[in-house]
Amino acid sequence: MEENHSQASEAIAEGDIMERKKKKKKKKKKKKKKKKKKKKKKDDDDDDDDDDDDDDDDDDDDVMMMRMRMRMMMMMMIMMMMMMMMTMIITRNNLLVSESALRSAGTVLSRIRAPPPAPWPDGGPKSLRSPCCGLAIYKNLPS
Repeated sequence: MEENHSQASEAIAEGDIMERKKKKKKKKKKKKKKKKKKKKKKDDDDDDDDDDDDDDDDDDDDVMMMRMRMRMMMMMMIMMMMMMMMTMIITRNNLLVSESALRSAGTVLSRIRAPPPAPWPDGGPKSLRSPCCGLAIYKNLPS
């Protein structure tokens, strides 16, 4: 008697589970059909009520997406501004460094004096002089 009762309760439980699964499948199918109906017909009053609920969910999702997009855009703008500021500061520092280096190099070059004139009375052959730094470099000196 007890075994029959337990078997019956198990069968009922399995039947309930199967019915629930079938209902879930039917609900999913109904939702798909409603979406199709929404595209085809909007005149039905019953479908409009269900569509309003779906539209509210869609609106909430759209609002969330818009907020996310706005946040991402703001983050991108802030990152771009920071990168521009950093590049400006770095280039400014490099320019300052290069200017100071050029000044110091210019003072060093200006301190170099030209060598004394050549032993020739006319100052030596002009074609052998190098224009670099005012220094005269002689080649093929006559012996």
